[in-house]
Amino acid sequence: MASESKREQIVQRLYELLVGLLIVVGLGLILVSFLLPVGGSRDMVRGVGISLFPAGVVAFLLSRFAASTTEMLLRKTVETTIQDRLREDMGSIEEMVTSGLDQLGNDMKRFSPLFLSAARLGLQNIYLTRAEALEEFASFLDAEIQKAERGESAAVWIVSSSIRECCKIAA
Repeated sequence: MASESKREQIVQRLYELLVGLLIVVGLGLILVSFLLPVGGSRDMVRGVGISLFPAGVVAFLLSRFAASTTEMLLRKTVETTIQDRLREDMGSIEEMVTSGLDQLGNDMKRFSPLFLSAARLGLQNIYLTRAEALEEFASFLDAEIQKAERGESAAVWIVSSSIRECCKIAA
């Protein structure tokens, strides 16, 4: 990619040098024609100069105008395409978010009686993984073990380790 950009720069510079050479040679021939004696060679040199100089100027102006016009049109096309595509993608994302929020709301409504019942039954927390639950629960087990080691009354009742297992047993 960098080497292709370098080649483009070289070609652009070469083109500018050739156009500049046309302009300089054409202007030079026109000026030299004024120093030549009147005759066929003077007219020929002046004719070539008059052909080369405007051709170089026109080529230079057209290249600058065409390049800037092409760049402007290309930029506008790319911006329009990106804006249209972005607008479509944002609309799609908005639909997905709205759908997800609606589904979440429906799930919350559906599960709210379960959460209320669980709270009345003494459920203190819900954990995403068993590891998180056991880390939280380990301190209570340690406390009961220490009570037992001191000879105090200690008891551990494990009813269920996860709501999923309770549901399997109930079904």
